[in-house]
Amino acid sequence: MSTTILEAPSAPLNLTLGNGQKIYFHSDDSIEADEIPVIDISGIYSDNIEDRKAVAEKIREACHRIGFFYIINHGIDQRHVESTFKEAKRFFALPEERKMEVCTDLVPDEFFGYFPMSTYNRNHKRKKDLMEAYNW
Repeated sequence: MSTTILEAPSAPLNLTLGNGQKIYFHSDDSIEADEIPVIDISGIYSDNIEDRKAVAEKIREACHRIGFFYIINHGIDQRHVESTFKEAKRFFALPEERKMEVCTDLVPDEFFGYFPMSTYNRNHKRKKDLMEAYNW
């Protein structure tokens, strides 16, 4: 398994998006959040650009403030949603050594697989994220 060494940057994070827009960000401050945002994304299917922009703004805000969110009115059959949650619970209940068999470190040039608790450090922040995840 490969090892990743992360060093804290000396300057704010500078990102250039695919559309050329530049974003400058630096924060390691925690926020108070007592709920996970629930975003109705039905507006993304609208012919009205303002409806789509409103959904995008809600997603931007949730990502910026908290880092994740739930979506509703997405059009995915509920049985698939339930099956996904069932499989996620099954996976995360496995012993750590089993989850590590699909650790993202095994495929270092990709961004998929298992991310163990407190090892991921998004945007090179000083503190490691207190989460575990499986990305695909």
